[in-house]
Amino acid sequence: MFFSTDLVQSLPFFNQLLIIVINAVGFSLIVTFLNHNPLRSPLTLVFLGLSLSIFGWVDFAYLARLAGPNQIEAAEFFLRIAWFATPFVFMFAYIMSTLIVGASQKFRITTILVVLISVVLGIVTGITDFTVDGINFVNQNVDIQYGAGFLPF
Repeated sequence: MFFSTDLVQSLPFFNQLLIIVINAVGFSLIVTFLNHNPLRSPLTLVFLGLSLSIFGWVDFAYLARLAGPNQIEAAEFFLRIAWFATPFVFMFAYIMSTLIVGASQKFRITTILVVLISVVLGIVTGITDFTVDGINFVNQNVDIQYGAGFLPF
C-alpha cells in the first residue's frame, strides 16, 4: 500500500475531515457553476482553472503528508505539484476578479504580465530547487527546506 495506514491514522482527524469537506464543496461549486453558465464562457473556464489549481494546491500538499517519511521522494514530488499550482491559484483569482467587474479589457496588458509571471514561477517551482530545495519529516510533520526563490511566494 502506498500510504501507510498508521500514518493516515496519526494525522489529525480534523485535517482529514477538512480535506473531504473542501473537496466536496469545491466539486459542488463546479457542478453548480457549470449548470448555470455555458462551458465556453471565459468566466466558466477561469473558474474551472481556479478550482483545479486550488484542488492541486490543497490536495497535493495533503498527499505529501500522507506519503510520509517512508516515501520521501513521493512526498517531495507531491509537494512540488502543490507549489507548482500556487502561482496559478493567484493568476486565476486575478483574472476572475477582472472578469467579474468587467475590466478584463482595461487591464489586458497587466493580465498578460500576470499570466507570464505565473507560468514562469510555476515551471521554475516544479522542475528546479529554486523554491523547494527538499523536505524532511519531523514527528510526521513535513519540514520544507525552501530555496532562494521562496520569497516571491
